[in-house]
Amino acid sequence: MTKLLIQHRAIEAQLKSLSSELEAIEGNPAYQKELAFSNALESLMKEYGKGMRDIILILDPDAREADPARPARGPAPGTPRKVVKYLNPHTNEHLETASGNNKVLKQWKEQYPGENIKEWIVGDE
Repeated sequence: MTKLLIQHRAIEAQLKSLSSELEAIEGNPAYQKELAFSNALESLMKEYGKGMRDIILILDPDAREADPARPARGPAPGTPRKVVKYLNPHTNEHLETASGNNKVLKQWKEQYPGENIKEWIVGDE
């Protein structure tokens, strides 16, 4: 058999399986109730010119304060990172970096694996 024929038969089998699952869901009385409610709600929303956000505010007036326009995700792209100053207590070497991916910082972490390098921070700008 060719590859396309095998692929076609596999997809046909998936379609039959999905179609039987769909029929089972559509025959479920709970699904019928949810579908009827959803259709009635959509009809009412169209009739009164309301959207889902309006419905949410009607049911929960406090939702406006709880739903910020944009969730806080950290600094905006392009915002420079803070420069952190480190002092190696073993060598008294100073390091200023804005990245935890600094070459010297990585070397210190490898050289002193049992120590918490964050304790070596002496100040940040």
